[in-house]
Amino acid sequence: SSPPAPPAKVSFLSKRQRERQSEKEEKTAREQQKEKENELYQRRKEFLMQEELERERQRERERLEKERERERREEERKREKEEREKMRMKAKEEKEKREFKSSLSELSLLSLPEPEIRAAQAQKEMQAIKNHYLGLKEEKKKMQKPSEKFRNIFNFE
Repeated sequence: SSPPAPPAKVSFLSKRQRERQSEKEEKTAREQQKEKENELYQRRKEFLMQEELERERQRERERLEKERERERREEERKREKEEREKMRMKAKEEKEKREFKSSLSELSLLSLPEPEIRAAQAQKEMQAIKNHYLGLKEEKKKMQKPSEKFRNIFNFE
């Protein structure tokens, strides 16, 4: 074991020296306390700034996401509108073609040389389609069986 450390040498300090020394110690303690408070204040400020920056980044990400979603929906609507327009144009072209031709003439089952006859035939076809759609049926003459036709003839001569 090592020998015990010699006791610290005690020196005499006057009251004034002791007061100066205690003032000095208090001053350094206050400065250290102030530095510590300042450091804590800076840390808190940085933490809050970090939080604020993170919130701002999150808001920006959400804004960009909403913008992309809006653009995607707009693009989808535009595409659907174009498709509807194409379908409308196609239907219009087909309707124009059908107005001047009958389905029988398209199948080469009917030769209609004159446009007036074609128009009349197309009109008849349209009327037949309309009647079928509306459920209107032409009254057909009822066919009588021969047995029913001659059942009430009572000629016994």
